[in-house]
Amino acid sequence: MDVSEYSGTFPATAEGVHAARHYARAVAVASPRIHDVELVACELALCAARDSADGEFKLTAVRHRFRGWLHMEAVRAEGKRAGDADGEIAYGYGLMIVDSLADRWGSYSVRDADGSRARTATTWAELSWT
Repeated sequence: MDVSEYSGTFPATAEGVHAARHYARAVAVASPRIHDVELVACELALCAARDSADGEFKLTAVRHRFRGWLHMEAVRAEGKRAGDADGEIAYGYGLMIVDSLADRWGSYSVRDADGSRARTATTWAELSWT
């Protein structure tokens, strides 16, 4: 099959981020960029876990083996961030890592029908397979 999709739900904890990293590594086992995939997945998972409102996040990986790319995304329930403005200075470096390793990346939110409140937030990245 040309396209394979893998998805798992993980707790928004350090153990959940660790498990998501190993999950992505298993998906990318045949890729020469396995270490890049592993690191990008870890940073996406960490971002999702840190801001999860319900204590979990979902990591999905779609592998297009013959087309030569992998799409990964981390989805979390949107909620209020913990911490203050000074605490925000310490975060955000993970997305710099994603930016340097991924071929493309981005994020989006799915909002309530009236547009008043975000329900979920997704951060995604794509890496070439070769």
